[in-house]
Amino acid sequence: MLVETQEAIIQALTELNVFRHLDGWQGNIEELIKVPTKLPSAHVALGEIIYGEEPAAIGSKLSLDDMVWNVIITASNVRDRKSGAVECYSLIESSADKLKMMKIADGWLWPEGAKLLYAKNGLSVYGLSLRIETEQ
Repeated sequence: MLVETQEAIIQALTELNVFRHLDGWQGNIEELIKVPTKLPSAHVALGEIIYGEEPAAIGSKLSLDDMVWNVIITASNVRDRKSGAVECYSLIESSADKLKMMKIADGWLWPEGAKLLYAKNGLSVYGLSLRIETEQ
């Protein structure tokens, strides 16, 4: 289910046609910055899994209560900081709008917030957090 969820998020973001590079990611931001990619880019990373109640029977599967996924948005703008910020804001908004209420497995995707992760030398990196709460 995790691989399918990541691929579904990547596919939805691909449909926006605003990112020149889209992929999955695992690692820290400093490593991501060093990876040569065409910008703007988005990388999807699993942030957290919360499991449900302990199974009632031995051998039954744990249920996923909810998951947090992060979309790491990277853009470069060397003209000026304001232009760079505006570009990132539009990428965050379009990504959140596209993914909001997207059906994933037995739950719905919902944006929780965005956070500036890195800004230096015209490169800006934001993290968009999305939660999938399963239907109970």
